[in-house]
Amino acid sequence: MDRLALLLFTAVCLLWAGRCSAQMVTNASNVGQIYTSELTVNARPDTIMIWLGNPDTLAKIMGFVYQGGSKLLYHVGDAVMMIPQKERYNDRDTGVILLTYFKRRVEMRLTFESENNNSYFQDQYKFFPSGGNETRIVFTERYFEPTSQSDALMSEQTRLLREELARLKTSVERK
Repeated sequence: MDRLALLLFTAVCLLWAGRCSAQMVTNASNVGQIYTSELTVNARPDTIMIWLGNPDTLAKIMGFVYQGGSKLLYHVGDAVMMIPQKERYNDRDTGVILLTYFKRRVEMRLTFESENNNSYFQDQYKFFPSGGNETRIVFTERYFEPTSQSDALMSEQTRLLREELARLKTSVERK
């Protein structure tokens, strides 16, 4: 991502949802992006975790379609089959979302592995209750695929993640 695009992206994120950033990380065999964002939700961490732990509501928030598996994601190892909606990923690759870490009221990590090994990501939600009924969420997504991504595709993925976080906030607060 060139310097001007990164500065513009950062400014838009600051205006939209607090702090948000994206960077490219490269190693010998994978190219990945790390997206971070913060948002405040008018709900307690337990309520937010209930929404994220329900495969039906998680699918709607993330832009996926639930295909089956666990009925709840509350124990490490719980897994569900999902397929991304067309607008989230071009290849619509079916895969598994697996709960890899869960600490009540503190943190939740979900991993998606595609069936054809085209992509992999881990979403990390850290919860910081700020008194009353508000919770600050620090969200990080680590996204990897076997080929390099263009700046335009990275920007599109960032836009989709912002929309995902907005759906989380709206869904939980509308309860």
